[in-house]
Amino acid sequence: MGISKKLVIGVLFLLLVVSFAFLYFRYFNPVNLSWNNGSVNEDFEQESAFSDFGGPYMSDSELGTVAGESALNEVAKEFLYVFHIPDYEVKITDYKRYSVQHVLDTEIDAIEQSDGNSARRFKLECDPSKTALFKDRDMSFVSSGFAVKDVLLTGDLIFSNCSTSGVCASNSIGPDCIIVRIVK
Repeated sequence: MGISKKLVIGVLFLLLVVSFAFLYFRYFNPVNLSWNNGSVNEDFEQESAFSDFGGPYMSDSELGTVAGESALNEVAKEFLYVFHIPDYEVKITDYKRYSVQHVLDTEIDAIEQSDGNSARRFKLECDPSKTALFKDRDMSFVSSGFAVKDVLLTGDLIFSNCSTSGVCASNSIGPDCIIVRIVK
């Protein structure tokens, strides 16, 4: 009987030590372990493509890390109103729409949707204070206030409102630049 009592006490002690270790690593997390429900320890500096980027960036569950802020700017608000408020004064037809085929440094090869199916080169003249990123599902807002060249990808759509800026030239896009990312 003496061995079984020592065995039970030993097993309980081992179970107690393992439980404390689990709780310690789960809630105090001195090392950033992947099973921490996706939260990141504030003392842990995470390396990403934006580590050298000086501006703000944020994380989206479907798009990953993107440049910009989570606050809506005026351009983003207006674009949301176009899709969600019936009879809003600005219509989607006031926007020129471009399908991005190839991204260069300050230019893109894109197809202007009202122009047909031939790709042309456009100069990006997007004002960072007039930029916004949306997801194509329900036109949900992601971020605003970024340099377009830091966010734009092949396959994105760009909308630019020519009626408010009056600047839309035949070979440039901007200053309002709204990117709609196709989520797969």
